[in-house]
Amino acid sequence: MFSAVAARLVPRSNNLFDMQGKYVLVAGGSKGLGREICLALVERGAHVTAIARSYDALERIARDMEAAKVHEQQVLGIQSLDLTNSEEVSKFVNGFEKHISALFCTAGGTDEEVGYFADISATSIQSCMEKNYLTSAYITHAVMKVWKTDLELEGGRSHAQEPRHIVFTASTAALVAVPGYAAYSPSKAAIRALADTLRQESLMYSPSGSIRIHCSFPGTIYTDNFYREQTRKPDLCKELEGTMNDEGGLTARDVAQRILAGLDTGCYFIPTDLQTRLLLNNMRGPSPRDSPLLDWCMGLIISLVWPLIGTYWDWKVARHHQRSQ
Repeated sequence: MFSAVAARLVPRSNNLFDMQGKYVLVAGGSKGLGREICLALVERGAHVTAIARSYDALERIARDMEAAKVHEQQVLGIQSLDLTNSEEVSKFVNGFEKHISALFCTAGGTDEEVGYFADISATSIQSCMEKNYLTSAYITHAVMKVWKTDLELEGGRSHAQEPRHIVFTASTAALVAVPGYAAYSPSKAAIRALADTLRQESLMYSPSGSIRIHCSFPGTIYTDNFYREQTRKPDLCKELEGTMNDEGGLTARDVAQRILAGLDTGCYFIPTDLQTRLLLNNMRGPSPRDSPLLDWCMGLIISLVWPLIGTYWDWKVARHHQRSQ
């Protein structure tokens, strides 16, 4: 919320994420949040390639992107790819003939793996980590290797002066424990840890700021995946996260716009609602702050409030168990 407001107050000339005429990859770009990111980037004049496994969904986003073009010179593409296959991913990235200015990692979800830890299968734990972490890690690894080579060859010239961006998608679930997300939350916490590590490693590359890392933290998003999750999700999970009546979220387009607004102002972490921003500042740790004073105030507020909320949640979990006996 605050990122979106701040972005509107910044003059367009100060936009720190101007992708007009630049090539952007969106991993997981055929559905949900990824689809809306693709469309929003096309509307900004970017050359966009949507990457996903399902060719039918890719064909639909291809038509939608074509309809959203703002000029005929835009290059729009789709790529059917298994993002959990590191060899396929590396081959695609190395064969991409244009300079990649930004990578969005939006693939993932937990519609099949939601449930109490002892009730889900071991294969669900594996699949959740694969589709939420490896789908981001493999393509980021491939793109970073290309960029590192480019920077060494360019030696501060040409594209080396233009910042490159990697935008990860974590989740509110990475910041708070909710029964039912035992497979999902660790995979999204891993995304945050990867973002923190790569932000530091990127400081090694010259010129300074040539690679910029960002990580968004969406809460509930109204997508097809969300409604599938709801059919499997324990009632206790719905109650604690506030989705008992399929409420408490944002549309994928709203979330996409808030992420882009955060990027426009150069944010490293981009929470897309107030609740997530408070939770983030309750466990910021060594991660840098985009608005130090505001984030410190939020951290202070939530440090006073969360012990009460946490105690109440613990009581509800224990009471739920007692009622089920």
